[in-house]
Amino acid sequence: MKQLIHLSFVAGLALMLAGCRTVDTKATGYQSVTSQGQPVVASPGSVTTQQPVQVKGVGARPDAVDLRPAQTQTATASAVLEQMRVLVRASAAGADAEKVATLLGSGVQGALAAAGYRVVYDGKAEIVADLGVTCEALNARGTRVVYKGDADVSVTRTPELNVITGQQMKDMVARNRFDVSGAPGRGAGDALKSVADKMSAVVSPWLADACLKVGGKLEICIVTIANAWFLSPHSDYPTLFVQRVRAMDGVYDCTILATDNVNKTLQARVVYDKDRYPDGIVNRLYTIKELNIHR
Repeated sequence: MKQLIHLSFVAGLALMLAGCRTVDTKATGYQSVTSQGQPVVASPGSVTTQQPVQVKGVGARPDAVDLRPAQTQTATASAVLEQMRVLVRASAAGADAEKVATLLGSGVQGALAAAGYRVVYDGKAEIVADLGVTCEALNARGTRVVYKGDADVSVTRTPELNVITGQQMKDMVARNRFDVSGAPGRGAGDALKSVADKMSAVVSPWLADACLKVGGKLEICIVTIANAWFLSPHSDYPTLFVQRVRAMDGVYDCTILATDNVNKTLQARVVYDKDRYPDGIVNRLYTIKELNIHR
């Protein structure tokens, strides 16, 4: 009886082992044997699963594309002071007077430059200086000639400056007349130069002082905005710049001189009261947030 039970237990155990998988621990993968004797190998690596793809419907709005630069450049401002322009217009009647007027123009040019003005003979200006020159011979004894000269000098503001500063006085601002007699010279050329030198000596300081009074406390500078990454052919930044700068107290005018959308630069000419901006106009521009200028 005991032998029969033992045989039944052994037979059952054999059947159980026949249906189980045998593991080969020497193999690199996990192996199992099916009932048909075919080995099955499973990779120990992870199994890649395909992610679902979202398909947009017809007429769906495309995703927005961010075209801003990866690193935003910093726009900076700089300024260079520009001399106020004085348009010198000389008029003369006769060959002798024309020579004196030409020499007088060269003389006053140096005096105005020393006062901080730039003399121009054509084009735009803030101040106009008219020089009306007359000249005639007093006497001529042999080779020694003496001339007498007169200079009628007037200083006015240009219409553009009157508009900028809101001045109502559009007529003559300053006027004076100067009479000089030259020293005897050896020949006409030497005598005319003597008249011009004496005329320049009295006209130049008066004219420089008159221009200072007419120009008043005005100061002009050229402002350059560099690294202006926000500039584009359709940008409204130049208009915004002019509006914001003109709204500043003490600023008379602001005009755009040039914009470069490729190199991202902007230049503007600003006219302002220098007493209102003792620390310079650029330092105030940094305080206007809309201009997006940084140090």
